Amino acid sequence: MKQPSLTARRQSTMRRLTEGVIKGLLQFKLTHDLTAYEIERLRSNWRDVEVELHTNYPLSESGIVAVLENNRVRGLDEEEFFLTDEPIAPEDTVSLLGSFPLNAASCAYIFTMLEVYGDDVVATINPTFSKDRLAWHRDIYGADRFKTDQETERLCAAFGRPFKLDDYEMSSEVVLGLMRIKQQRNRFSHEGELNMSFDEFLRNVLRIICYIHLMVMPDPEVIIVHNSDDLSGRFEEAQEFWSELLKQDQLQ
Repeated sequence: MKQPSLTARRQSTMRRLTEGVIKGLLQFKLTHDLTAYEIERLRSNWRDVEVELHTNYPLSESGIVAVLENNRVRGLDEEEFFLTDEPIAPEDTVSLLGSFPLNAASCAYIFTMLEVYGDDVVATINPTFSKDRLAWHRDIYGADRFKTDQETERLCAAFGRPFKLDDYEMSSEVVLGLMRIKQQRNRFSHEGELNMSFDEFLRNVLRIICYIHLMVMPDPEVIIVHNSDDLSGRFEEAQEFWSELLKQDQLQ
């Protein structure tokens, strides 16, 4: 049983929103993986990196010299308070290779993409909720498990409410996935730690997005989104499967 009150225009908007965010997330994953690969390659060849940094010294150190003047933060002698051109020896720089919190920063970024997607969907199908400027996931707290069956029911209902899915039983798997990534996002924000892999975090984000889309659409759909040339042929096969389903539905 599906949400029955979505107009054709809103269905089109939903497809555009979902395809757009999934394509963005898939491209971000490839960018993340390429960056991780390059960082590991540089770490393995740190001596070559150090030699490169001795050529024209492309990197600089930063520092702060700040005073309060006329109730504003200022530097000394008309300089900026944030100094970004301090010379630094390359041998003091290469030790930082691999220390950038790539996974944590990436997870925080794609959580924001999920938030924006949910906000856009709510604005499309439930403008009244959207006008209240309430986060669509505000009633779902971060945790790694449900405490009781009653809490499971309450949180599942809270998940569906912004999307006008009050009369439907929400997937506890999807809701728990949202709870877990919120827990990780909060842990990184407040403690600087993250103990979930980027791939697992992204899988949860994509599952939530697909679930929202498939639940709010009035008829069954197959989500097929990719950025590649489909060298494996899997997406073409999925499209053929979806076309057959549409034909069968039209004949009924």
